[in-house]
Amino acid sequence: MEETRLSFWNSCCTMTPRDRRNERLATGWMLAWMASWLAVNLAISYGVLARGVPGTVAALLPLGLGVRMIQAYRHFLREADELLRKIHLEALAVSFGAGLVGGLMNQLLARTGAMAGVDTIALVALMTASYSLAVLVLMRRFS
Repeated sequence: MEETRLSFWNSCCTMTPRDRRNERLATGWMLAWMASWLAVNLAISYGVLARGVPGTVAALLPLGLGVRMIQAYRHFLREADELLRKIHLEALAVSFGAGLVGGLMNQLLARTGAMAGVDTIALVALMTASYSLAVLVLMRRFS
C-alpha cells in the first residue's frame, strides 16, 4: 500500500527542472500576494491603516503583486508540457465553474431568504479547494 502511494507521487509529480522552477516562482508570487493582501486587510481592519486614500494607496501593493502572480502562473502554463498544461487547464475550468455556480447560487439563495449571503472569502476558498482537488484527481487519472 505504501509503495503504491509513493509510486503515485513519483509518477504524477515528475516535472522537468524548468517546470519545477516555474512552479516555484508562481507559488512564491502567490504567497507574496496573499501575505500583502492579508497585511493590508488586517491593517485596515485594526485601524493601523486609515480607510480612504491611505488604505487605497496601500492596496496598490497587493494589486501589483497579484498582477505579477498572474504573469508568473501564465508563464508556468505556457512553458509546461502538454499533459501538465491540460491538467491545470481542466482544473481551472472546474474552479471557475465552482466559483460561478457557487457565487450565483449564493446570491439567489440570499435573495430568497433561504440563507444569509456568504462572504467573498468563502467563494475564494471554494475556488481554491476545487482547483487543488481537481489537480490531484487529474494527476492521479493521467499518471
